Amino acid sequence: KYKRQFTKLCEEQAGTPFMKYLQGLKAYLVDKNYELALSLFKEVEKAKYINGKTMQAVILRDKNYAKRDDKKAFKMFKQAWEKGDPLAAYYMGLMYESGQGVEQNADLAMDMLKASAEKGCAAAMCYIGDICYEGRGYAQNYQTAVNWYLHAQKQLGLTSNSAKRLAHCYEEGLGGLDVDAKAAKKTLETKNVNIVTILKLI
Repeated sequence: KYKRQFTKLCEEQAGTPFMKYLQGLKAYLVDKNYELALSLFKEVEKAKYINGKTMQAVILRDKNYAKRDDKKAFKMFKQAWEKGDPLAAYYMGLMYESGQGVEQNADLAMDMLKASAEKGCAAAMCYIGDICYEGRGYAQNYQTAVNWYLHAQKQLGLTSNSAKRLAHCYEEGLGGLDVDAKAAKKTLETKNVNIVTILKLI
């Protein structure tokens, strides 16, 4: 059913920035046509949609892109975040953590990840949850991890890795959760939106 609805939406949105954004995602994620994706995302940016700039930066930091440029990518993410794109802040957090394209800074990394998560980015929520679950660079904190995992789950944005960890917290009663085998099973069975599957319909 959703396939028909999505195909109809694509027909209705033909030529719009929204459709060009989806075509850019398809070119990047499905076809691995980086140059076409960049040109489409540039058109999206020209139409005053800041996520077009964010996606250009995503491609520029992709290790498989021949013209990778981490410094330029970071600069573009910063510009996009200054205009309010939470996904850009997420990527800035990753770059501060790794020291790619910018001087490594764990505190700034966490600040950016939190800013992104607080603006609704599920990827950032899962990433912070994983850091807290592992105690990676910070004291292990299952309660904080669980809180972020549950926020991401509400958005159907829980990664498979984070889902396994949340399920483990249910199984063991960690992070303020009651032991709940059913909730653990349900968490593992939840099917989140697979963007690549959808994009193949374009």
